[in-house]
Amino acid sequence: MTDERQSIAESNALMAAISAIEGSREKDEVIATVRNYREAFCHVPTIEGVLIRTALWVICGRPEGFVLPAKMVKDRSLEGEVFLALANGWLGWALLDKSPSVLRRLIAVDVDSDEGSTLHKMALSEWKLAIQALIEKNTEESQRRFRRAMKIGAEYGTPSNPIVHWTFAASFFHAK
Repeated sequence: MTDERQSIAESNALMAAISAIEGSREKDEVIATVRNYREAFCHVPTIEGVLIRTALWVICGRPEGFVLPAKMVKDRSLEGEVFLALANGWLGWALLDKSPSVLRRLIAVDVDSDEGSTLHKMALSEWKLAIQALIEKNTEESQRRFRRAMKIGAEYGTPSNPIVHWTFAASFFHAK
């Protein structure tokens, strides 16, 4: 029952954030929805959990006591060096790391080395280019790449798709 409630709450929070980007929901209402989800369910120290917590932090503002866990539980569905490298690239952007090494490490990621399906590699490749454009402050290109990654993920059910949606929502929530 808790997993089902968590899935519904996560879906509601994510859709609310994306609706605000599209202009169909008020940001204050969305922040309340996202904050409720964060407080109720976001405590698992996996890389996926860290990305979602960071996305929620970007949307709602840094909560009291927000820290990235020193040690994370190994993700079963998303483990892999490529996903981790891309996740670290987005976390670098979200945590305002202005170091040129963040971008260099991201550019060096070889998406083809991922062990997932070709479709998942396509989605990861678009996500990589979206994050790269985000770091380079090319908002239009970043949004275009995020949308392509989300479309591929939605059509083919790639395992990274929820995270791509969360990082998109957080990246552009305050842009309007």
